[in-house]
Amino acid sequence: MNADDFYKEIKALTPQVEDFKDYSLDFAELYLKEKKIEPLQEPLAFMPEHPVLDLIGRYDVSSLVIQIYGFFQPDDVGESDNYIYFGNREAFLVAIEKKSGRIAEIDYNEEYVVCYLAQDESHFLDFLVALEKLNQKRMFKIISNEERDKQLKSLIPLMGGDEYAQVLEDL
Repeated sequence: MNADDFYKEIKALTPQVEDFKDYSLDFAELYLKEKKIEPLQEPLAFMPEHPVLDLIGRYDVSSLVIQIYGFFQPDDVGESDNYIYFGNREAFLVAIEKKSGRIAEIDYNEEYVVCYLAQDESHFLDFLVALEKLNQKRMFKIISNEERDKQLKSLIPLMGGDEYAQVLEDL
């Protein structure tokens, strides 16, 4: 998935306040605040070879949270010899491993890999969209918690294969 497709998918998935019939207005507003994604007024260079960095450089995703994943603002993207840090997964950094292109969860010492999240940037964006769809099905009671847990396994191919399955244990 590229940055533009991710933007379109998340915008299309974003519910309206009226959809939160079983929830308080406060909850609905908080949830919708975390789904904010808009084109930047002054986008950075187009980088189709790096879908995640392209997303951050052309869209305001600084408020976007998909379950436990968030993105940095362009000025906050960091770099080391081995990684490009672009977001967080709860208390850990999320980064692109320069050598392989894989997406990794990194401890804040900036070099220890907690786990790998996806085969590459495109797979990571695919995974996030599918995760948001699944979470909304559960939230709006289209599926049960048990069914959601079963369906999480269907996300493994979107992440790039079985080696990324451990990530789903925390979700």
